[in-house]
Amino acid sequence: AIARGGWDCKADTLLFYYLTQKLHVAAAGKALAGWANPNVKVHAPTLEAIYNDKNRGAIDAFCHELFQHSSISQLLDTTLKGFRSRMVASLLMYYANVKKELGRDSAIIRSMYAACVESDLEIRDLDFYGKQIKKRF
Repeated sequence: AIARGGWDCKADTLLFYYLTQKLHVAAAGKALAGWANPNVKVHAPTLEAIYNDKNRGAIDAFCHELFQHSSISQLLDTTLKGFRSRMVASLLMYYANVKKELGRDSAIIRSMYAACVESDLEIRDLDFYGKQIKKRF
């Protein structure tokens, strides 16, 4: 069973485990999702599109703040840091769409705003970062 913690980013999920397993598991997942060719390589967005010397620390702090209440937060800061980068990049890439659809009072947007405040990022930067990631992706 896959546990689900909702959009509050305070719960972990077995999905992290499944997504980091061997290639045959990934191919099986693609086949189950209806991919015509489950052997096609897939690329996920990363934070590399927005990192620079000035903002790297603040963005890393933002990522940490988003997932600090998860029971696997230490793993997300170390072993699963690359996976965390892709999760946050995906959140940022679709930030404007999610905010438009769900509104500023939705749990995910409130979590992102709180992480901004705690990490010294400007809330207005979320939209800019999302556009940069989408452009590079």
